[in-house]
Amino acid sequence: MRLESERWKDKLIIHNYGHGGSGISLSWGSAEISVELLEQALNTGFSSQNKQVAILGSGIIGLTTAHLLATLGWKVSVYASQFPPNTTSDRAPGLWNKVVAGGNQTEIQRELLDRVLKQSFVQFKGLSESRNPEFIGVSVLNIYTFKEKPPIKELLKGLFPDGIPLLGTFTPECKKQGMLFQSFLVDTSLYIPDMYEKAKRKGIPFNQVTFNAKEDIKNLSESIIFNCTGFGAKHLFNDPDLIPICGQLIELKPQAGFNHMLAGPMKNGLDNYFIPTHNKIILGGSYEYNVDRSSPNLTLCEQILEQALDYFTRQA
Repeated sequence: MRLESERWKDKLIIHNYGHGGSGISLSWGSAEISVELLEQALNTGFSSQNKQVAILGSGIIGLTTAHLLATLGWKVSVYASQFPPNTTSDRAPGLWNKVVAGGNQTEIQRELLDRVLKQSFVQFKGLSESRNPEFIGVSVLNIYTFKEKPPIKELLKGLFPDGIPLLGTFTPECKKQGMLFQSFLVDTSLYIPDMYEKAKRKGIPFNQVTFNAKEDIKNLSESIIFNCTGFGAKHLFNDPDLIPICGQLIELKPQAGFNHMLAGPMKNGLDNYFIPTHNKIILGGSYEYNVDRSSPNLTLCEQILEQALDYFTRQA
């Protein structure tokens, strides 16, 4: 996750990207930290022009940052090549979740992740409990998990109660030991369109622009720019540390009564989870590191489907 500011020409660029597939879980917290970076720059001599800011990207990070800045009185303009429902965020199965961090994370980075997650937790908890939420689509989600414990450090324990052990019965012949946890479902097919429409109602303009290089942004009238381009930052800002992860998802027809998440173990490099939304069930998934393909891989999808069928119908 890159959360830092950069002075470039006459611009202040605040980077907010690289969430490693956890953009929804980290969205509100990272937006708040990015606004703090803006405040720090203003306190050290950078001057704003009529409180105007530009946001690059209209996925979950860009939309969240836009709303937060607008609430604070900033005049926000969004620039992106695609808008909802055509962003990567629109396709993502959405839930707030604890995050795991690899061994190369410094203690400062781990503390930052903890802080970002906690701030996001508070926002999603408020949305799930409100009778008239600012944005729709957030609710408490029961998660029945049969995953093995991850071998790397798990961040942010204690916000939800510890899991409850259970015996899951899938068929009379197939029973497996697991745990029941709770989290928040963020139904992106409701949540993101609602954020998008309410941003437009606030008067935030969405400008369809494709930036091919960092030099392209120098012509923007705004001197303050929030870079929320996600994977696009690798090329746009020449970031060699940003590694793409390609994932395959399968959309299934909704099923009455299936209102919980079901998660199986990682196997053969594939993940098994079912996440319900109001109009479909999402079955995932795969993680191909350093692959930037955006087209479906039907072979991998077949393997995901077969692996899920095998695990949840056979005892072995």
